Amino acid sequence: MKGIYIFIAIIVVLILIVLGVVLFYHPKVNISDIKSFRYHYTMGTAFNADVLYELNCEDKCIALVKAYGESEEDAKEYNVDSDFVSKLSQILNENNVGAWDGFNESDNMVLDGDSFSISVHSSDKNYSATGYMRWPKDYAKVKEEINDLFNSLK
Repeated sequence: MKGIYIFIAIIVVLILIVLGVVLFYHPKVNISDIKSFRYHYTMGTAFNADVLYELNCEDKCIALVKAYGESEEDAKEYNVDSDFVSKLSQILNENNVGAWDGFNESDNMVLDGDSFSISVHSSDKNYSATGYMRWPKDYAKVKEEINDLFNSLK
C-alpha cells in the first residue's frame, strides 16, 4: 500500500513539473529587422485617454508619437536613425516581447479598464498581442521603456 502512495506522489510531482514548464516557460524569440511597429494603449475612458507610438521604415524611418490627452491629428512625426530602431529592437528582445505573439486576453468583469495592442512587422515574421485588463509577462517594464524611448524624441 505504501508503494502506491509513493507512486501517486511521484506522478503528481511530474504532472506539476510539466504543467509549470508549459505555463511559465517562454522560449526566447528574437525580433530583428523591424519594418514597422505599432504600440497603442489606453488609460481610462476620458476623451483622448490613449497613447500611440508607431515606427514605419520604408525608404527612411519615421516615428509617430501621439501623447496622452492629444488628438491623433496633433500627433508628431520624427525622422529617426538606425540607432533608434536598434534601441527599440533591444527593448523588445531583452524583454522577450516576441513570445507575446498571440496573446489575446481580457478581464470580462471590468467595464471601463485599460487596454493595449502591440504589433511588430519584421522582414521574416509578424508579431501581435492585445489585452484588456490582462497583461503579458514584463508588460509594465516594456511599457515604461517604450515610453522613455519614444518620448526622448520630443
